[in-house]
Amino acid sequence: MAGGAGLEWHDHCRAAKKRARKIQFTRGPPNRVPLYHELIGITHATLAYLRQAAAQLAMASNPLVELWQAQVCHCRPLVERIITQSERRVLAGELVPASDKLVSLFEPHADIIVKGSRDTEYGHKPARHFKADVKTHAERRHDIA
Repeated sequence: MAGGAGLEWHDHCRAAKKRARKIQFTRGPPNRVPLYHELIGITHATLAYLRQAAAQLAMASNPLVELWQAQVCHCRPLVERIITQSERRVLAGELVPASDKLVSLFEPHADIIVKGSRDTEYGHKPARHFKADVKTHAERRHDIA
């Protein structure tokens, strides 16, 4: 157990990492369900620690604390969205549309890219209007010259 500034907490990083790896290497969705339950429980506990720390630091006027609070305000809803998405997809067996899925905590705007029979990739799809913009720009250059 670690503590600081009157806040007691447990570092669940190792346990979460173990569950994530077990999920990755476990065959069959039914075998993964208990592991997801455990991982989601660990994540809820970590979010509870985060809420406690944010509440204790709410009145601090330190620039570093303010930066941390801004990061918390950005990341917490994303983590909660991932939990909800996992509960819907894995625990409830619901088919979650790709447009509803958050595939990266660090790049929330990343998309799921499926290219034929190859592995699924995650990244950024090129904008459909990009070609039109390039063409328009090229036509403008031609018109000017």
